[in-house]
Amino acid sequence: MKIHNANSIFQATSIKASTNVKPIRSGQILTGEVVKFFPNNMALIQANSMRFMAEAETQLVINQKYLFQAIQKDQKIQLKILKNDSVKSVGSDMSVISETLIKHTNLPNTKQNQQLIYALVNEGIPFTESELQLMTKWINDVEDIPRALETIRTMIKNNIPFLQGSLEGVFAILDEEPISNQLLNLQKLLMSDPLREQEVLNKLFMKVDEILQFDPISQLLSKNLEGSKMFNLMIRNLGLTTADIGALDHNQEDSLKALLRLSLTTIKEGSLLYERMERLANRLTGMQLFTQEIGHSQQIVLQLPMRLGDYLSDMTVQLNSQKNSKGKIDPDYCQILFYLDLQEIGNTVIDMKIQHRVLNLTIYNKSDSLSEIINQLKPKLKKNLDQQGYILSNVKLTVPKHEEVGIKALISTIDYPLKNLSGVDFLV
Repeated sequence: MKIHNANSIFQATSIKASTNVKPIRSGQILTGEVVKFFPNNMALIQANSMRFMAEAETQLVINQKYLFQAIQKDQKIQLKILKNDSVKSVGSDMSVISETLIKHTNLPNTKQNQQLIYALVNEGIPFTESELQLMTKWINDVEDIPRALETIRTMIKNNIPFLQGSLEGVFAILDEEPISNQLLNLQKLLMSDPLREQEVLNKLFMKVDEILQFDPISQLLSKNLEGSKMFNLMIRNLGLTTADIGALDHNQEDSLKALLRLSLTTIKEGSLLYERMERLANRLTGMQLFTQEIGHSQQIVLQLPMRLGDYLSDMTVQLNSQKNSKGKIDPDYCQILFYLDLQEIGNTVIDMKIQHRVLNLTIYNKSDSLSEIINQLKPKLKKNLDQQGYILSNVKLTVPKHEEVGIKALISTIDYPLKNLSGVDFLV
């Protein structure tokens, strides 16, 4: 059985996939192979982690790997077979796959481009031609190639639009340097910079100091500040509002993000201070990409320093909440995930679920001694929550199933809203 021409097309009619697999978009390129043939020219296709039935309009070879490109026609998705001049299918030879894609997209045949294509295809990550063009252009200016590839994986997995600012934002949020260290280093540079006498740089210095001194854990459990108000305060301080989250759209000229952007216009580009401020501003952009509103629900993602006495570390927070009648966070119905790096017990995740002001806590940690400590602190926690009108129902200690912590663990659970899929009749 042979493929007769380069424009061979078959019509995808039905898809069966796990719920965490994103639908194929028009223009995306992916690899797949025929698993089994059925009557009436139907074939079972395995593409990445998906299996789907397709009506073949050309002859295909079973167990042979092909490069497909999704195209939209008559409000349906069709898969077009890509090949080079000498090869009907790409098999498992990555050099053939890279050669085919480089020729198809008119990219320079460089080692770096080949490595990028290898990573995308080997991990089953679909991409469009325009996305690949932008990736190759951007990755040439990046020194940390492994983090750049992780950035691309994250953006494709979460369907984040491929824009220069988005690439820089996600790249920055995946930085392994703690945000607390970034803030401390920026604070030291501002202290020694003679330009600090400028009003905007002095305001930036004070804002950085304010954020470094903020203790979110004690504030959350304090009767003087409710959890929802604490989150609004953190969001305002960082400047993480979007046009979609109207309830949180405040005048934030004194926020960290606004002061960073303004300060960048006063500092010489290429200086160490400029580079530190730009990295931090991009990191805030990365957080904003994962902070969103969908209908009556909202999701907020924060990376911020956490101070416990003299110990300074990072805390990554994800809040999922319904909006109340005023369009704000509903403290009666929400879920908050805390990803912490604690001095004595190491990486810890706290999953706090609230329904009807009844609170259930699940703590993920590997420490054997933590159970006894939790039992000792539970009465005090219950009392503090009672004072705020909450009922502590249960506190459960669980050993984590994976090693990922912080933002990498968080973004693996985020389901970015799918957009611009209208007119694509694809059954999932």
